Amino acid sequence: MDSKKRLIITSVISIILVSILFIGSTYSIFTSTDVDQESNVYQTGNLSIQFENTNNVALEITKPMSDQKAVSLTPYHLTVTNNGTVAYKFNIVLNPTTATDEINHQYIMTKVGQLDSKKFSDCTNNIIKEGVILLPKTSVDIDVRVWLSDTVQNTEVNKSFSAKLSIDGVGAYSKHTEVDNSALASNDKLASRFSYDNSKSNFDCSDVQCAIDTLDKALGGSDLFLGAYVSMTPKKSSYTTDTSKTGYTSSQTINPQELNLWRVIKINSDGTVEMISEHVSSTDVYFRGKTGYLNLVGYLNVLASQYENSTYTKGSRHFGYNGQTEYITDTSKFTSSAPWTCGTGGSCNPVESQGGGDWLYTTDYNLVKATEVVTKPNSASGSSYWMASRDYSYSSSTSYGWYGHSVDASGANNLNHLYDYVGSSFSTSSNSKSLRPIVTLKSGLKYTGSGTADDPFKPSTK
Repeated sequence: MDSKKRLIITSVISIILVSILFIGSTYSIFTSTDVDQESNVYQTGNLSIQFENTNNVALEITKPMSDQKAVSLTPYHLTVTNNGTVAYKFNIVLNPTTATDEINHQYIMTKVGQLDSKKFSDCTNNIIKEGVILLPKTSVDIDVRVWLSDTVQNTEVNKSFSAKLSIDGVGAYSKHTEVDNSALASNDKLASRFSYDNSKSNFDCSDVQCAIDTLDKALGGSDLFLGAYVSMTPKKSSYTTDTSKTGYTSSQTINPQELNLWRVIKINSDGTVEMISEHVSSTDVYFRGKTGYLNLVGYLNVLASQYENSTYTKGSRHFGYNGQTEYITDTSKFTSSAPWTCGTGGSCNPVESQGGGDWLYTTDYNLVKATEVVTKPNSASGSSYWMASRDYSYSSSTSYGWYGHSVDASGANNLNHLYDYVGSSFSTSSNSKSLRPIVTLKSGLKYTGSGTADDPFKPSTK
């Protein structure tokens, strides 16, 4: 194709890929099918599918490109987790949704992770990767790239392509005890750490490998990955709560050192690592009334800071904290006439800094809600724990109140009464929940171990 024709094509052809995108995780139950003669009785489970993006993404490519150039594209990234008790075998599918004038599929190129690229026209039943096996209680990172081939012809001018990225599969008995799915991600190190985007990172890099090497250096050359177990013991062995902050009639004493096993939930581009306690505190902490509500977020952060270890950590927060007002000082809305005639997030716009509540907890909640709900140390039953988040609820002009968020043993978000106006008077309530801190590890630490529950990573400064 001569240069004039190429200019015509590159100026008018665009390819749009719309992926199925979710906020947090969604759950999909699949059909169970035996695939082995020696299958035993088993219980079907479910898959958790989490896309990295939180809104529909349109990728416009105004210039056809070669396979070699396409590897620099930012991929569509998804993580599939098998929460069930049997293996799953699934396909990665790209279902076209273009209404009219669709680009010929022989000019649409697809690539899954590090696998070879192929024409979409060669993908039977729109399956771009077939037969991925995912064992129970394991996850796989998948990167997908779609682009317009540099062999495209003038016949495709003014046409378009749109599609939805999804998976389909069946539950299946499997003899496999180990499956290597690392090739489904762009790079097995990279995919478990961050989605490479040079324009958004702090790295002076022009290619993926440079970013990997830079992050490796920041992480001390470790193989940290999302979900990894880390062993780290807090410095303090005892802390007694302040009743002037909790509003409760008596104090409680916690033992921070009991929480010494952690899970990695986020790896930042500067090499710092955010991790949440695997368990929750064995001691419940009480908050009560208006005082408890005003101080809930800030004092939970204070309690979380007791779980730090200054040798390894550079900061902390309590689960659910994402910039909320820590201590509410404007109490003008705590009145016998309803301050707002809708609840938190409603159309009347309750003001967070005046006690109107927030939904900012969702960042942390979505990071960990797909994981198994943890239990108290030395306890066989689950325990509810606080979220650093408040809620205002309105039922009528004589029934409204202020609540604290928590997570119960099933992983569900619950509201807990602290201060209410009912009928013609205010009422005060007490509630107690466990603690679940999040700490941030410093960059440049060294790690030993493999990151499993039996052999967790152990940080070191040497």
